[in-house]
Amino acid sequence: IVRPCHCYGPTMTATDSRAVSQFFRKVLNDEDIVLKSDGTLERSHCYVTDAVMAMYYVLLNGENGGAYNIADQASQALASLIAGAKNKKVVFDLPDEQEKKGFSKVVKAVLDGQKLEHLGWKPQVHLEEGVECTLRILENI
Repeated sequence: IVRPCHCYGPTMTATDSRAVSQFFRKVLNDEDIVLKSDGTLERSHCYVTDAVMAMYYVLLNGENGGAYNIADQASQALASLIAGAKNKKVVFDLPDEQEKKGFSKVVKAVLDGQKLEHLGWKPQVHLEEGVECTLRILENI
């Protein structure tokens, strides 16, 4: 059983409404990233090719019936990294109480990928490289 975290990469579509997809679209449109929070939300991320390879690792080496989190353990501060890659800023626009009602209450969605790493899997595309590659490919689509 695999449990992927928030995957990102050049496979994201123009209609993808996830925050990470919006971050990439904003900077590619020469805009700053606007966060409707105080920036303290934590999420695990993993580059798409690393996520696919992790699934193969589990398929070939995992324990039958075992559950494995797919997450790059070093994947924090993604919005700042994406913005910085295109000399943009992260702007905080705190929502009012009414607007907050429609937001997720989850402030930490960080998966522990150590069990998967014990099988021998390690991410090959680290965060900075994944952001650069994603921007480079999406710019040329």
